[in-house]
Amino acid sequence: GLRAGNTSLLDLLEGESTSESGLHVVSAGGALDNRADGARHRAGGHGQSLLDPVLPAPKLAGRLVEPCLHTGLPLLLEMPIRDHVVVLHHCLLWSGRANPNGHFKKKWESRVKTWLNQPARKLRRRENRIKKALAVAPRPVSGPIRPVVQCPTRRYNMKTRFGRGFTLEEIKEAGIARSEARTIGISIDHRRVNHCEESLKANVQRLKEYRSNLVVFPRKASKTAPADMSVAQHTGTVVPIAKTSNRIRARKITDADKAFNAVRTLQEARTFARMEGRRKKMAADREAAKK
Repeated sequence: GLRAGNTSLLDLLEGESTSESGLHVVSAGGALDNRADGARHRAGGHGQSLLDPVLPAPKLAGRLVEPCLHTGLPLLLEMPIRDHVVVLHHCLLWSGRANPNGHFKKKWESRVKTWLNQPARKLRRRENRIKKALAVAPRPVSGPIRPVVQCPTRRYNMKTRFGRGFTLEEIKEAGIARSEARTIGISIDHRRVNHCEESLKANVQRLKEYRSNLVVFPRKASKTAPADMSVAQHTGTVVPIAKTSNRIRARKITDADKAFNAVRTLQEARTFARMEGRRKKMAADREAAKK
């Protein structure tokens, strides 16, 4: 291996001369490996050089060939840039984000799902509703009446919905026989149980309201009265759930509203709750002392 001592031996670069060149001449093979001397020049010379066949200038006298330009040797030039290393990477960053690599042309035509039968299905559903109404006439289209129950779990128990059927206790309180209830459009659920008096009264009142508006047709059409023929078939929900609104309507401020002190009322309520147990004990002690 050959190393140029100064720029006068290998005049390859144009510019200002320096005391030591950064060019390393390395032969294709057969040189001694002097890693100790290579490590000495590593910090100030090159950062990622070959470092294998490197010889200092004083040892070139009895080694290989003299340093000259006309020697026919396979040369490898290594040009370090001191401590700066330039790394080229295929993934560049744009303001801290990865280089966009969008995948397009996904053959949209073969993956799209059309809904061209929507108008036809709408017409078919309408025709089926008409057929069902004619089949169950003169009974209500929506089916039998159902009770009002609370939704399960603590998350939804403040909401109401329609249940599966009335309990046997609700049917009995409304004065309707169990065998008769199914024949007049009342659904029954023998598994359901009433847990509070409020739901029992609400569903009993619901059955009574339904029974008061019920028109029962005889089984034989010949016995139907002319007045009953004018009754139209019910198409909506049978006795819908009454919606309660919590909206406070605007009204005129009264003298009682002006005299009301909200802060004082809250303070008295907290004091009463805090002193309730102590006051009861004091009253019990006074009664015991009198005896």
